[in-house]
Amino acid sequence: MKMISDIGENLSIILQGGVFEKNAVEVTHIASEYRKIFPKSEIIFSISSSDFLAISNEKLVLCSSIKNNIFDSVCSILNNVVDKFVFCNSVLPLPPVNIKHDNCNANYQIEAAKQGLSKATKEFVLRVRNDFLFKDNSFLIQYERMCNNPRKSFSVFQKRIMICSLFTLNPYALERLPFHYSDWFHLGKLSDVQLLWDVPHITLNYMTYYTSNSYLPGSNELERHFLAKTAIEQYIAFSFFSKKFPNLKLSCHNDIRCRKESIEILLDNFCIFDDKKSPIYFPKYMKDFLFRPNEKICISHNNWNILSQNRNIDPEKLLTCNKDNVYKNYISNFPFLLNALDLKTKIGKHLGKEIVISKTDCGGIALFGPHFDLKEGEYCARIYLSSFVSKKTEMKVRSTLECGRITLNEECFSFENYSNNFSEKQDFLEIDLYFKCFQEIGKDFEVVLEIDQVEDMAISHVEIFDTIKSPSMREMPLFFRYYMGISSLVMKKNLIAKLNKDPYRFFRDPKSILARYPKKVYLSRCKKIIKIKK
Repeated sequence: MKMISDIGENLSIILQGGVFEKNAVEVTHIASEYRKIFPKSEIIFSISSSDFLAISNEKLVLCSSIKNNIFDSVCSILNNVVDKFVFCNSVLPLPPVNIKHDNCNANYQIEAAKQGLSKATKEFVLRVRNDFLFKDNSFLIQYERMCNNPRKSFSVFQKRIMICSLFTLNPYALERLPFHYSDWFHLGKLSDVQLLWDVPHITLNYMTYYTSNSYLPGSNELERHFLAKTAIEQYIAFSFFSKKFPNLKLSCHNDIRCRKESIEILLDNFCIFDDKKSPIYFPKYMKDFLFRPNEKICISHNNWNILSQNRNIDPEKLLTCNKDNVYKNYISNFPFLLNALDLKTKIGKHLGKEIVISKTDCGGIALFGPHFDLKEGEYCARIYLSSFVSKKTEMKVRSTLECGRITLNEECFSFENYSNNFSEKQDFLEIDLYFKCFQEIGKDFEVVLEIDQVEDMAISHVEIFDTIKSPSMREMPLFFRYYMGISSLVMKKNLIAKLNKDPYRFFRDPKSILARYPKKVYLSRCKKIIKIKK
């Protein structure tokens, strides 16, 4: 039986934050979407401040000075989709946390959370910023799965609370800030989330701590940007957990005496959302989710999962990284996905999540990058084109090291009167380039795609495959081969072609119930091969 109902019967959703003329429409759309996704949930709108809204008889109304049809619609829609409204009073802004920030609205945040949680009545709660949308209910599946990971001596909550990897900071990386757990959203038992937010308002003295105190010896440049005693995330978490564990220490933001304990508390009481497995809408920070260094600057879902399932691993060994290796990327964990933001173009432009090349008669370099390091081995680079229209095009694809100085392989592809001919059978035109890296560590690896002319072209992404690690069908167990032999009799031709061309991708992608057995067996055999080779 599921902990949280798919339609939200036992879930309160608290949307908290300011509602102003500039964001009212977006916030209203987000509230409406949550109502569609969770029709039986209790939705609470906790407004920290507003320049045009008020509450009258438990409904939203416009301030008397506002006369605008759009804002009339905002009120009408919110009154239809929201169950309860809360307005925060007696709160003021504070000075900034550090020299790069604006004034701090932490007390608005604390008060909005408290007020909203006090109105919630369901067993579970999602307390979330009002500009953050989970686009479906798949994040609940993640939450339930992660709640099954083992817990140890720092467990306090009845169930784990799910949080975001951004910005659950890694205290072994650039900014060494223990107990810095992301506060964008909290999903968990209502009683647990209420405990976490049971903290007093932050004082002016706290926010101006470094105007009269020195930084700790050895503080780095980023850590010396601070004005407040700690970050707000640290204040909330440490205020609660220090009551439960009096021996915890955090005298200031980069006091690292208990950073190992801060990781243990994270593993026992929280779980980290995997944004790659559940769709979200959060335009203010979407680029931060795609910025690869954040996987090291923050505690990623993958690192949380490794540490949570293997409590004998020393967090320091897994998480320690300096400025050089935070911003240096390595191609590993195949197939390795390179999204459009990892790549560059000279004749196109980035539009959304793709690189788009409009009509060109003179051609040029449509794609190059990512300038990551690559270990010695045999690989395939697969370029996915979501659109390709050409009267007559010569396409050169090459793989190189050291920013083009060493060519690993180059192939030419010719197209004539081609107009998205792939679209009836599959989603992409796939261009494969096989190559071998002879160096122990190949520096600044890139894939380059050059064309002489094209009518229209869109590059979605690139995947790098380790061609050695995929077992052949002949290596698989007898029953598996028998099962697949029978299945192939009813398979479509394009699926059989996909199976023969790339078994790994064939077994990785299917979602059919009938595919569960072969998918599990094949992918587990891939993992065994990877472990043996290591």
